[in-house]
Amino acid sequence: MSDRDQRGLAAPAAVVLVGVLLVVTVLAVSGGRLLVEHRRAAVAVDLAALAAATAVQHGHVGCQAASRFAELNGATLERCATHDQVVEVTVAVRSRLVLGGEVTLRSSARAGPVESRRLSRSAEQDVEQPHRALLVQRVVAVAALR
Repeated sequence: MSDRDQRGLAAPAAVVLVGVLLVVTVLAVSGGRLLVEHRRAAVAVDLAALAAATAVQHGHVGCQAASRFAELNGATLERCATHDQVVEVTVAVRSRLVLGGEVTLRSSARAGPVESRRLSRSAEQDVEQPHRALLVQRVVAVAALR
């Protein structure tokens, strides 16, 4: 090929490269935003479950406390159930995607009093097998709420 045949080839290649970079950037921003929103849902559900368990321990309605703490942390309480002194909570966080869609992220937690030897055994297993925590449901154990 002569130099004359390759003239103007850089401009279309640059346009394609800029387009690919733009798509990758939009996907990265969307993924990062979803990750942040997922963590926000996890924090909200943990705090809501702890607040509900504490309220139940003090003779109050746990689900009201869970709803209040979920809302204070930017989440919506979807489910709250009390069994004896154990509270199970599910919250939802809505997140807008960069391209205009909307996703609902949900997270669940359970909190309540546990026996101290059962808590220490579970904590030992989590330290010995840190990957195990990824395979089980999120559980927040509260040893002393009295």
